[in-house]
Amino acid sequence: MPPEVIPAAPPAGDPPPAPPVGDPPPAPPAGDPPPTAPAALTLALSEGSALDVSDLEKVLSYATTHKLSQDQAAALLKQHEDSAAAVLSRRDAAHQDEQAGWIEAVKQDKEIGGQHLATTFKCITLAMDRFAPGADHPFRRFLNDTGNGNHPEYIRFAAAIGKQLMEEPPVNPGPQDGGSNGNAPLERRMYPNNP
Repeated sequence: MPPEVIPAAPPAGDPPPAPPVGDPPPAPPAGDPPPTAPAALTLALSEGSALDVSDLEKVLSYATTHKLSQDQAAALLKQHEDSAAAVLSRRDAAHQDEQAGWIEAVKQDKEIGGQHLATTFKCITLAMDRFAPGADHPFRRFLNDTGNGNHPEYIRFAAAIGKQLMEEPPVNPGPQDGGSNGNAPLERRMYPNNP
């Protein structure tokens, strides 16, 4: 193998040769387009998308950072939307199955279901009418919207409250001492049988 030839350094004090005047910079190789700034990506969420604006911003940031084309960025967004929709669909199906199980458990329960089911619902209705009156009451809406009103332990709890209400004598706020004008002290009116 022949020895490598190292060019001699110019003598100290001599300036380096100047580039030739008038020569243009080298042209890029033929066929390659000149580099351009990446186009701004425009993405929008589909109607009814499970994603929100912050999710869209994350996809857009990723697509920009990784220099994805408009079509690639749109495909990535669609994939995220489809994944989110699938997760929500599975969650909803599981919740519906869970509620169906709760309803069946109530029907089969020996204390609140079976032959006691009609009485259970009567007690629940009494409790709800007393403490959460009206169909638009926030607690009723919560139970209906979440499906938690079907949970066996809620039904057991609400039925017990309703049963207690059925057993309580009605409170008579009027005079209790045979003709008084109702001006008796509060404790006497609340507890008329105590001396």
